[in-house]
Parts: sequence; structure tokens; C-alpha cells
Amino acid sequence: MRWLVVLALIVAGGSQLLLKRTKVGTQLRAISDRPIAAEMLGIPVRTLTLGVWAFSGFIVTIVIMLVAPTQTADAISLSMVVISASAAALLGAFKRLDLALVGGLLLGMIQGATAQFPSLVLIRDWIPLILIVIFLLWNQRKEVWDEAR
Repeated sequence: MRWLVVLALIVAGGSQLLLKRTKVGTQLRAISDRPIAAEMLGIPVRTLTLGVWAFSGFIVTIVIMLVAPTQTADAISLSMVVISASAAALLGAFKRLDLALVGGLLLGMIQGATAQFPSLVLIRDWIPLILIVIFLLWNQRKEVWDEAR
């Protein structure tokens, strides 16, 4: 399992470097902010979009090949992997890879810690969903308080 953490660090660090330090990264950030304006500036939006989807599919395929053998082969446990990943991405607000990585590692540690206690084994799979609900309620609270001012 340590190599999965190392792989996550490599992918997150490499993606961060690509997005912050290269011309392609600048173009991808421009596409994510304003795709029509980026296309008008001559950025190959379609080509870069297809490249991002292809690279993401490649990374997801590798991760599934590495993670799936460690899980039971039923649809529920494999779907919980997707829910856990969504919870981690939500902790990064779908914008910051570093926060998503830290959130995913913390979520994994919490789930691993709850697996050590027989009385908490049933709640282990619910932790990502509980985290998602808490995070969404926390953000909604902020918006309500901002409107009340």
C-alpha cells in the first residue's frame, strides 16, 4: 500500500508541475477558465481537451488495476472507492490537488483506524459519505451567512 501513496504523490506532484510551470499547463488553465476566449486566442481547445481525457483515463486505468485486487469483487465495495475519491476531491474543492491528496490520505487513515475496532467496522464505508454531507453543509452555511450580512 505504500507504493500507492508514492504513486499518488508522483501523480499529484507531476500534475501540479505540469499545470503551473509549462506552456501546456497555462493553456489548460485558460481553457478551464474561459474555453471560448482560449479558442479565440488560438489555443487548440479540442486537442488539449481530448489529451486531458486520454491522460486521465490512462491514470484511472492504472489505479483501478492496482486497487481493484485489494477490494472485494462486488459492485458496492468498488463503488465505495469512487465515493471515497469524490470525497477527497471535494476536500480539495475540485481545484487544489494538494488539498485533495491530503484529504484522500486523511480519509484513508481514518477508514483504516476504524477498521481496527470491530464495533466501528460497519461505519467505515459510511465515512466518505458523512464527510461529503458535512463539507456540503459547511459550505452552504457559509453562503447563508454571507447573504445574511
